[in-house]
Amino acid sequence: MSRTYLKFKSINREDEEQTILRILKENKYKKRESQGEEYYQHGSGIVTSPQLIKYTFENDMIVIESWVRDFGLLGESSLEGSSQIFAKRSAKGALKKIQEGLGLEIIEQGTL
Repeated sequence: MSRTYLKFKSINREDEEQTILRILKENKYKKRESQGEEYYQHGSGIVTSPQLIKYTFENDMIVIESWVRDFGLLGESSLEGSSQIFAKRSAKGALKKIQEGLGLEIIEQGTL
């Protein structure tokens, strides 16, 4: 499993969650669940790999994870690297919109 993540300091959880959900909806991400994990998915994998975003609130932090599903549902890839470049660009664009919509500074980012 390899996912890109961003962490922000939460100021108003309710408003921040509504902002995230609005942006996911505007970008046609649909809520999904697999093996007890809830996330939002854009695309079905027919044309490009599905792009996935998950957000959680941990204490006073917002953690947003994003990844693309490898073709054939064999695994996950972070948004780094050149494989599946079009799907990764799309997911990065959605993350950027979420960051801008929240108006919060990134505290930490990386790959899990």
